[in-house]
Amino acid sequence: MAILKNPQDRHTLEQSLFCRGLSTSDLDLVIAQAHTLKLRKGAVLFHQADSASSTYLVLSGQLKLTQVTADGARTFLRILGPGQLLALISALEISTYPATAKAERPSVVMGWEGKTLDQLFLEVPGLARNGLRILYGRLREMQERFGELAAERTERRLARALSKLALQVGRPGLNGAIVLELTLSREELAEMIGTTLFSVSRILNQWKKNGWVLLGRQSITLTEPDALHRIAEEDVG
Repeated sequence: MAILKNPQDRHTLEQSLFCRGLSTSDLDLVIAQAHTLKLRKGAVLFHQADSASSTYLVLSGQLKLTQVTADGARTFLRILGPGQLLALISALEISTYPATAKAERPSVVMGWEGKTLDQLFLEVPGLARNGLRILYGRLREMQERFGELAAERTERRLARALSKLALQVGRPGLNGAIVLELTLSREELAEMIGTTLFSVSRILNQWKKNGWVLLGRQSITLTEPDALHRIAEEDVG
């Protein structure tokens, strides 16, 4: 049974897509059936091909999902921040995790065993609907990514990726800037948008010259997020 001593953790859960719109009593039930885990930086929550026993929601910190392909190459999939759900497959009777989840900084996650979550879906229909919305959103994101790879310029794909990360894990900086505190390498950014390391480095360096980004060792600051948003949403028709 989970006990959320930090009021911010409950607020994060309430505002998450997974629990949004639930009544206080339903949210209390969801919390009561969960367990919490604290992860140090570098700790692995689960490995690819481990038995998919639980679904997790990030309360604080940041997790990175990676996958090893059939030919042995490691591929970056996504970064997950507070309020984001991972491994919903545990409630779908899928046997193993398709990726590895690793804490990029000290993190706290809330988890539900697959059978427990399956029962919660019956008792709290709103939770099940939210879960379906999340799955649909991930499917739509995958379809959009395939479309981007086929038809969009690399610069636009990178602008979209950074804009999405800004919404997911960004924090406000000075003068309207958005700070992405990430351990992502440029190579992982390239994997994320399906391009080469050379292309990502060239574009980021040009944006730096334009004054749109600042590049730190473990951070990217979007000093002009509107400029990247314009590139991401430009009309290509």
